[in-house]
Amino acid sequence: MVKNEEASAPNGSGVKNTGSDRGHAAVKLTVLCIVMYACSYLCRKSFDSNVNEIMAFYGQAKVAVGLIGTCFFVTYAVGQIFHGMMCKYYKPRPVMFIMAAAISALNVIMGVIPKTGFTALKYVWALNGLLSASLWSLLILTLHSCTASKYRPMIIFACTLPVTAGTFLVYGTSAIMSLIGNFRLTFYVSAAVFFAAALVWLFTSKSLIDRCKAERAELDGAEPDKSTSEKTNAGVVKEKFKIPASFYVTFAFLALFAIAHMIIRDGVNTWMPTILTERFHMANWTSVLLTTALPLVAFVGSFTMIRVDKKIKNYVLECGMVFALAGVFLLVLVLCGNAGGWLVTFLPLVIVYCMMCGINGLITAIYPMSVDKRINAGMVAGLVDGFCYVGSAISGYGIGAISDGSNGWGTVFVLFLVIALACAAFAFALTFIVKRKTAPTAVVSETTEADETLETSEGAAFAEANSESVASTEQSGGEEPPKSNGESAAE
Repeated sequence: MVKNEEASAPNGSGVKNTGSDRGHAAVKLTVLCIVMYACSYLCRKSFDSNVNEIMAFYGQAKVAVGLIGTCFFVTYAVGQIFHGMMCKYYKPRPVMFIMAAAISALNVIMGVIPKTGFTALKYVWALNGLLSASLWSLLILTLHSCTASKYRPMIIFACTLPVTAGTFLVYGTSAIMSLIGNFRLTFYVSAAVFFAAALVWLFTSKSLIDRCKAERAELDGAEPDKSTSEKTNAGVVKEKFKIPASFYVTFAFLALFAIAHMIIRDGVNTWMPTILTERFHMANWTSVLLTTALPLVAFVGSFTMIRVDKKIKNYVLECGMVFALAGVFLLVLVLCGNAGGWLVTFLPLVIVYCMMCGINGLITAIYPMSVDKRINAGMVAGLVDGFCYVGSAISGYGIGAISDGSNGWGTVFVLFLVIALACAAFAFALTFIVKRKTAPTAVVSETTEADETLETSEGAAFAEANSESVASTEQSGGEEPPKSNGESAAE
C-alpha cells in the first residue's frame, strides 16, 4: 500500500513559508480539523439528543432505544481500532470527504424512517458509528505528522474544543426542534452542516497540509526513522527502536480509565434529559435545553486538565485524582439526590461530567499528541478512543436497563460512584508502587560516600514515561518535539 501524504515532509515540493506566513498554515489546518470534527459531532449526537422524542414517536422503552446507541458505540469502538491501525495508509483529503458525505447521508436516512421501521434504526446508526470512527485518528495523525513541534501545545488545546462545540450545537438544535415539534429536523440540519464543512475540507486541506509539511521540514529537520535497523557501510546493524514495557503499562491503565470514564460521561450525556423528565416531570424541550450546560462545562474540564498535566506530568495519577474528586460529588448525589429539588441532582451530575471530560481530553488528545514521532499517533488515538467507546456502548444499553429496575436512577448513581472510587484506588495503588520502586536506595560503604543513591532502571523508565507532556515543548522554547512515553523511557 502507498503511504499517505502525511507520512513525511515533502521532498522538493517547492512549498516555502516566508517569515510573515510562518505559523499561519498550522493554525489554519488546526482550525479546519477542529471544525470538521465539531461538525461530525452533530451527526454523531443527533440521536442521543433526541432520545425522549424518539421513545415517544416510536412507542419504545428506554432499553430498546438505548440498544440503538449501544450499536453505534460498538461499531465505533471496533472502527477506531481498525482505522487507527490503517489510517497511515489513508489520503486524508478524499477519505475525510467521502466519510463525511456518507455520514451526512445516513443522518438524512435516520430522519425519514417511519414508525414501522424502528428496527432499521439500529442498523443505520451502527453503520454511522463504523464510518465516524475514521475521523479522529485521521485528524490526529494529520496534525501530529504535518505540523512543527513548536505548535504542539496550541494543537493539544484545540483538540479539546470540538467535542464541546459539537455537543453544544446539537443539543441546542434539538431543543429548538423539540419546541417546534419536529425532532427529525435535527438529523437534516446536522447532515447539511457536516456536508458543507466537508466541501470546505475538500477544497482547502491539500494546500494547507503541503505548507505545514514544508514548515515542519524547515523547523524540525528530517523525520526520525521509525526503525534504525538498517545496515551501515561497515556492515554494522544498528539497534532497532523498541517501545519500552513502561509504555504498555501506562497504555493499559489509560485504556481501563477510558472505558470507566465514558460509562459515566456518556451515561450522563445520553440520559440527562430522561433523568430530568422522569424524576422531576420537566417538559422535554426544557430538559434538553438544560443538557446544553454539559458541553459548556466540558471546556472547563478539558482546559483545567491541560493545566494540571503541566504541573503533575503523570497521566495515571492525574486520572486517579479526578476520579477521586468525582467520587465526592457522586456520594453527595447518592445521599441527597432524593431529598432536594432538581438542582440537587442536576448540579452534581454537571460537575462530574466536567471532570470526566477532563479525563477524556487527557486520554484522547494530550496523550496521543505527545507520543514519540516514531510511534503512529493516529493508531494510539484510535486505540484509546476505541476503548472509550467500549464504555459508551456499556452506558447506552446498560444504564437504560438498570434505570428500569426497582430503584431506578438511584442504582445508576451508585454504579457511577463505585466506578469512580475503584479507578481512583487503582491509580493511587499504581502510583504508590512506582514511587517505591523508584525511591533512592542509600549505599553505605567504607570506600564510598554514605549518601550515594541508586535507582532501578525499570522504575526510572516508568516514572519518566509518565512524566512526558506538553511542558517539555514549552521548556525547550518550542523547538524540540515533545518527549513521549517511549522516548523518555528509552533515554
